[in-house]
Amino acid sequence: MSVIIRRSTWSSSHKSINYLNYPSFIAVLSNDTRYLVAQNFIVTNIGNDIAVYQSHVENVPNGMRIGVVPETLTFTHKNQKQGFVVSIN
Repeated sequence: MSVIIRRSTWSSSHKSINYLNYPSFIAVLSNDTRYLVAQNFIVTNIGNDIAVYQSHVENVPNGMRIGVVPETLTFTHKNQKQGFVVSIN
């Protein structure tokens, strides 16, 4: 079994972690069987009118694939909603 945990370090101009909103989910995977786990997320741009967010995946265990589609979200106005999918297999 493998466990994937978000990074324990982060950088932000904000002084408190309360400003962060990490989408998360749990997937229990077995070495005996291959699974595809996919989770849809909808996010809202609460920042500036124009904002670009790029996904970054690191430290993936050998034999596992993690994908984010689309890899980049580009917002053109405040309160705009967009979706992305995280898949693990």
